[in-house]
Amino acid sequence: MTPTRISPMLDRELARLQMPYDTGEAARRAVSRDAWAVGAIMEYYGAPVEPIAAAVLRPRDEAEVRAAVRWAAAGDHPLVPRGGGTGLTGAAWVDRPDAVVLELGGLTGGFEVDERRRTVTAGAGLTGARLEQRLSALGLTTGHQPSSAARATVGGFLATRSSGPFSGRVGKIEDLVRRASWVDGAGGLHEDEGPGGFLDLVLGCEGTLGVFTRATLAVQPLPEHVAMTSAVFDSLDAGLAAMRRIVQEGLAPAFLRLYDPSAAVQALRSPRRGAGAGGRFPGGLLSPASHLGRRTLPWVLRAAPLLNRLIQETLPRLWRNRFLLLAGAAGDPFGAQLGASQMSAIMTACGGRDLGQEPARRWWTHRQALFEIRPRVFASGAFADALDVSTTWSRMPGLVSAVLEELAPHAFVMAHFSHAWHDGCSAHLTFAGAGRSLEDTLTRYHHVWNLALTAAARHQATISHHHGVGRLKRDFFASEHGASVELLQRLRRTLDPAGILNPGALWPA
Repeated sequence: MTPTRISPMLDRELARLQMPYDTGEAARRAVSRDAWAVGAIMEYYGAPVEPIAAAVLRPRDEAEVRAAVRWAAAGDHPLVPRGGGTGLTGAAWVDRPDAVVLELGGLTGGFEVDERRRTVTAGAGLTGARLEQRLSALGLTTGHQPSSAARATVGGFLATRSSGPFSGRVGKIEDLVRRASWVDGAGGLHEDEGPGGFLDLVLGCEGTLGVFTRATLAVQPLPEHVAMTSAVFDSLDAGLAAMRRIVQEGLAPAFLRLYDPSAAVQALRSPRRGAGAGGRFPGGLLSPASHLGRRTLPWVLRAAPLLNRLIQETLPRLWRNRFLLLAGAAGDPFGAQLGASQMSAIMTACGGRDLGQEPARRWWTHRQALFEIRPRVFASGAFADALDVSTTWSRMPGLVSAVLEELAPHAFVMAHFSHAWHDGCSAHLTFAGAGRSLEDTLTRYHHVWNLALTAAARHQATISHHHGVGRLKRDFFASEHGASVELLQRLRRTLDPAGILNPGALWPA
């Protein structure tokens, strides 16, 4: 690894800004990539991710964000905004040696709750977990709790249009935001109200149109009770039909998740002891508590075609009802139980076999664990990632069948369906594979993604429901949105005349 140095002139310029900054190589390297799998693959093989940032700026408030952006625009320094670094698509990723990372974790002030309006205002650098802790002490919640919330920030939620497992009840982040402040590429400050309006154009921009500094979000009282129910179905169509009826009849479940055979087996296995800080994780092939060791897992994943075929052909014989639907209703004890009973009745009417609350409660208890499994898969030399797409109810079976058919020869694949709304839902297809060298692993990884996104585009699905676009999906983003991309680029040229805000995300620089 060749040491990288910064110029004395840059160091003097940063010092004149009078805000915290870091030019040490370790600090610059640590913030030059997010959680995109490419970085973890290269790290396993000892190949440093290059280039790294020229410097790290750490503004403490909105005024310092504006000063940093003005400085970058005047000197033509690419600026990469960064929240918690949990993104999976390379949105907060340095690909130019002159780029400066704008680390926004210091924007944690201004916490204020308006109980009459049921809103909370918080700095963009506050993590989702810390926000929920502070609200919980007041008996409140946003309900927005993605699996990355321990490190992901409020600003990151807005920049990626994130969603959590309880979106059926509270919506995605764009449904929760009531007002947001953001800084454009010339250092101008904007305050826009939502949902709707101009703010809708900036949400999900991944730092290319502006940098979020503060947000006001809707809150609600913590539910007194969550009642749960579960059922298994003979087919994907039957499970999706139950999901569709539940949301179209206006039940607004706290969560609603349908698992395919591979994912269902993992969800129904008893938790294993002795792994992780909490001592328990859900079982399954990719579990950190799995009997498969670091050396064994890549070998098994390289046999993906055989593994997928074994699962798809054997499970139906061993377990006829194999598509697992989990649901929960939140509120006061009577209302929550009534909601769960209504959902259970719909599941039965659609051909489901009732399993009671235990499978759903097991998922509820361990719902954060899967986010922690991913690093352990990478530590074995394998890779794991997830395609998050969404489409209408009528197109979903064909979409999933096409993606599974494309990926099965190259990676172990499993799917679940969630974030249901009146017209459709999202599909979350998790895949894992392994190569024999750095070049082979990266080639396999990119090939799998290309196959998956091509199949999704062919079936008119959106290529990202809540994981964002970043550098991973930017070519498909342009083809999906067509002429709208040119309108966004015109807007970008207006808001960011110097083109300094996160060049390379969403579309090529």
